[in-house]
Amino acid sequence: MFRLSLLIGKIVFDLEKQEEFGTIEKLIFQTNELRILAFEVRAKGILKGKRFLLFNDIDSINSNQVNVINREKLLRPIKAIKVREALVNEIKILKTLVVDSNYNEIGRVKEAFCDSKKGRIKKIEIKQSLLVRIASGRIFIKAEAIEKIEKDKLILKENYKNHLETKPTSTSTRMADVYRKTAVISEKTRRDFQKKEISFCLNKLAVKDIIDKQGEFLVKKGQIIDKKIIEKVVKAGMIHELALSVGLEKAKASLKKFKNR
Repeated sequence: MFRLSLLIGKIVFDLEKQEEFGTIEKLIFQTNELRILAFEVRAKGILKGKRFLLFNDIDSINSNQVNVINREKLLRPIKAIKVREALVNEIKILKTLVVDSNYNEIGRVKEAFCDSKKGRIKKIEIKQSLLVRIASGRIFIKAEAIEKIEKDKLILKENYKNHLETKPTSTSTRMADVYRKTAVISEKTRRDFQKKEISFCLNKLAVKDIIDKQGEFLVKKGQIIDKKIIEKVVKAGMIHELALSVGLEKAKASLKKFKNR
């Protein structure tokens, strides 16, 4: 099974010649069968231009590319009759509005999952509307619950709730996720700030002694702050104190210069 959203932009690769010859630009669906009919490919080389590759003509799909054994299976638009018919009612599955049998809004398609053999949609993930919550957490609906797909909406059957797959998220889980994301951002911000402090202190004159918690001298007043000193100060977790002392002295020097004008 593969995610629909990951196909756009994928490389189309010729297994026979061991080279890439295009990228997928669009997916074309056969709506009555809920499956991918073809890919619109931007080909390069001799086949340069817009071509169509029928899903049945591909060899395999992996995380990096769509593999084809014979690139001659690429169709010119004029020859792709089935594809051209599908294009008349072209739809985009992702971000399509999802409604129930009474046309009440449920949300929008966030992701679709297709089987690798026939390209059929097996289930969709719905981003729920702010006004509607049919379950807590992520909502997955099996393809059996889809009544039909129109150009601008996906309509579910009356009993669609019988085909729900939910991955509920408790308040504590959501808070834990928020905390983890915040922690990652905070750690990155701390590292970035530390890099700036190191760069600021390097090769400057130490204006005061910096002593660690054990009473050991990390920097003595009058020393030039080199890389070895920086390493010791960072290891002791005192780079901020060193940067403050250097910055304060720099500010004093600037103020004195300003007054002497």
